Amino acid sequence: LLMTSILLHLGPDHQLTPDKLEAAALAGQLSVRLSDAARIAMESSRDALEAARAAGQPIYGLTTGFGPHVCYPAASDALQGAGLIAHLAAGAGAFAPAPVVRATVIARTQALAQGYSGVDASLAESLLGLVKHGIAPAVPEIGSVGASGDLTPLAHIVRVLAGEGTTIHRGRREP
Repeated sequence: LLMTSILLHLGPDHQLTPDKLEAAALAGQLSVRLSDAARIAMESSRDALEAARAAGQPIYGLTTGFGPHVCYPAASDALQGAGLIAHLAAGAGAFAPAPVVRATVIARTQALAQGYSGVDASLAESLLGLVKHGIAPAVPEIGSVGASGDLTPLAHIVRVLAGEGTTIHRGRREP
């Protein structure tokens, strides 16, 4: 990693350019924060999701199954989420370099910080915690044929947040 120090803000009021993303992924010291606008947008999105859920509206993947199972009710939240992550966490080959994983985590957090997904800001903060502490989830370079290009890497990243999977920390592979 380069021995530079960078301060990066994420949210709908901050543009994450490829140059900024690369610099952040390679930075020796990175301070990354959600903007106030990100927190407001995420809270508003979460409130809208909870209101739709309280009104009994079907919500894809939350109250329904996925893909062809959309016409069936979802299993309990924890069971459905764990099953989806286990299904998508297929992969093989060498692990992607830590800066590539770091860039993936930052880019995904910026996407969540736009406030369209209904996730709580605590998820974004947890993702940023990985980056702040120099922890890179071990993400296989080869994904599953059954998942789109980003789902397999993201499943490996979220497994680490759930206390599973493997990380690369200070150059060492750790559970």
